[in-house]
Amino acid sequence: MHTSVLGRVNHASKAASSRAVTARAPLVVIARAAPAAATSVAARVDAASELARVRSQFDLWNSALQTLDPKKVAALYAPDAVLLPTVSNKVRTSPEEIENYFTQFLQLRPFGTINESDIRLLTPETAIHSGV
Repeated sequence: MHTSVLGRVNHASKAASSRAVTARAPLVVIARAAPAAATSVAARVDAASELARVRSQFDLWNSALQTLDPKKVAALYAPDAVLLPTVSNKVRTSPEEIENYFTQFLQLRPFGTINESDIRLLTPETAIHSGV
C-alpha cells in the first residue's frame, strides 16, 4: 500500500521580529494499492486495525516533518502525487517540486495536529482520511 499525505499543519516559527507565523490547511490522507472490488470492506479486513494503520500514516508524515529533511518528507508522496501546499499558491506535481516546497516549508519548523478526522475504508487497499 502506498500512501499520499496532505496534512493540516499548524506551524509556528519565530521570525526575526519574534512574531509567530501560523498556517492551516485541510488534512487528506489517501492510502492506495492495487484496485479491488468495493464490496463489504469490513467483511474482508479487520476494520479496527486498518483504521489504526491509516491513522498512523499522519504520524509518519509528521515525524518526517520533524526531521527537517525535505527528502524524507517528499519520499512519503507517490511519484505521481499532486501537492496542494499549505503556505504557497503553486500546486506541486512532481517529486522535485514537492521536495522543493518542503525545502522552504520546513524552515518554518512545522508540527501537524489533527483536531477531528474521519476515515473511510473504500476497499481493502484504499482509504480516505480527512479532517481538520
